[in-house]
Amino acid sequence: MATVTPADIFSRIIDPGNPTLTPEAAQALLRFGFSEADQARIADLARKSNEGSLTPDERDELESYVLVGDIFSLMKSKARLSLHRRTPAA
Repeated sequence: MATVTPADIFSRIIDPGNPTLTPEAAQALLRFGFSEADQARIADLARKSNEGSLTPDERDELESYVLVGDIFSLMKSKARLSLHRRTPAA
């Protein structure tokens, strides 16, 4: 049996292919993102990972950033599809 990750479970809950968000909710979701400080931290952790110098705590931190990024990617996909499906054809 394949390993089910938290991202797999969130994908089923969020159901990004089902465009059910209101335009207001979709637009609000698209404004979310990592702060500049978080982006800098992610870059630092990624660099350390590439160098093979991450500590176990840093690896856990990087995995947390990746999980949160995956979840927001799913949510933003649903938001974009919801907006696209509600836009009248030109």
